[in-house]
Amino acid sequence: MRLEKISSSARSAVVGSNQGRFILFRVLISVYWLALACVCFCGEVEKNQFVVQAGQACAINQRLGRGINIMSLDPIWRNRERGWFKRDYFKLIREAGFDHVRINLTPFGDNPGFAEGKSTLRKEYLDTLDWAIDSALADGLLVIVDFHEFILLGEKPEAYKAAFLKTWEVLAERLKNRPSGVLFELLNEPNSKLTPELWNDYLRQALAIVRKTNPNRVVIIGPGNWNNIDKLADLSLPENDTNIIVTVHYYSPYDFTHQGAAFAGKADKVGIRWGTETDRRAVIEDFDRAQKWAWTNMRPIYLGEFGVFDRAPEPDRIQWLEFVPRQAEQRGWSWAYWQFTRDFIAFDLEKGQWVKSVLDALIPPPASPPNQPAQTQ
Repeated sequence: MRLEKISSSARSAVVGSNQGRFILFRVLISVYWLALACVCFCGEVEKNQFVVQAGQACAINQRLGRGINIMSLDPIWRNRERGWFKRDYFKLIREAGFDHVRINLTPFGDNPGFAEGKSTLRKEYLDTLDWAIDSALADGLLVIVDFHEFILLGEKPEAYKAAFLKTWEVLAERLKNRPSGVLFELLNEPNSKLTPELWNDYLRQALAIVRKTNPNRVVIIGPGNWNNIDKLADLSLPENDTNIIVTVHYYSPYDFTHQGAAFAGKADKVGIRWGTETDRRAVIEDFDRAQKWAWTNMRPIYLGEFGVFDRAPEPDRIQWLEFVPRQAEQRGWSWAYWQFTRDFIAFDLEKGQWVKSVLDALIPPPASPPNQPAQTQ
């Protein structure tokens, strides 16, 4: 895997020969994304009808653009001084071309006794969340506050339901005055015993709590079975609440994206290839199904996680990382790569540098923007 250090000035040079070109490029890309959204959402419903019904959610989804997951299982949540994630990384993320960060919270694991009702969320924990939000916003990034305790809720949903709802009561009250660029994601990847049917009940209760203090906040909600596209049809959302973005996750084919991953039981399963026309067609068909659901239900789509474990064959991994986000963009979706560091590595903490091949796959250099519309005379 080839790594290349990219300083702030070097990355800026890649983005354009001068600041004016960089700004012009970002404006063109923003206009292009909005045009794509109109094209995608007007296939089966009237554009005006969609804009009226999902106006704010649609606009925020376009602002989300390209993002990256951060601070998952980071010691920073227990002790700020021991954290992997540093203040300067927000600026690096923005300068690399990302538009938002998805902050992965594990309040049960990072607040001993809280999940069992024996304690509250620690002040230091909430202060760290405030620090992360403040820092991201200061550097021009939107923020998704993601409740990431999916394992425990999947295993024992009834035992942890009260703590789940209490978390949103605390967070919603604390963050109620934050700008619209701060979004709430109710739960990452509901799964296992938290069935799609049970999740529909839990999400409505959590959303009702949020709406008491954040009536207009855009909230992100995904389907059951690990935010699976195939479970969108089972997702039941309040029809009168239009400030909702629907999220899906994508790691298909799983044997390819998770090869070599011990946590997935695939430590010895490596060398799996990807990139044939059949492989690409499968992605297109999966995303088309999600897009059809979005048209029918007038809900914007957010691809909240996708990625390939770093033991996959490098050329195939890069092909996949180029293809999947471009397919999302063609449909007007926002997206977030999993993840900034560690196993699906985009940024090497030890070397203090981006993995250039991964970064360029996710965010192509401005000289060749993704699927840029042809200029007309």
